Amino acid sequence: MLNNELNNKFNKALFYLDKGKIAEAKTILNEALEKTKDNSWFCVRINTVLGDLYFREGDIPNARKHLNEALNTPLDEDMDDLVDYELELCKEILNKI
Repeated sequence: MLNNELNNKFNKALFYLDKGKIAEAKTILNEALEKTKDNSWFCVRINTVLGDLYFREGDIPNARKHLNEALNTPLDEDMDDLVDYELELCKEILNKI
């Protein structure tokens, strides 16, 4: 999937989250995640959002899975600062679990 398509899907999922359409957002995020294996930036962002969602719903196993996937995603050196917020959020949530 092209970065533009991923970006559109990610933004659509965030829009659904803002509107309270959690199930629709999770579906879009999971579909996008399946197609992002070659894009570490989106892998981190999508896994972080999914991990946070599952944590808020009390689904700890899925939350832990996605948060750890985000933290363990290999990043290029110049990408670290682009996902600092997401990685810190993952650590915060995992510390609460």
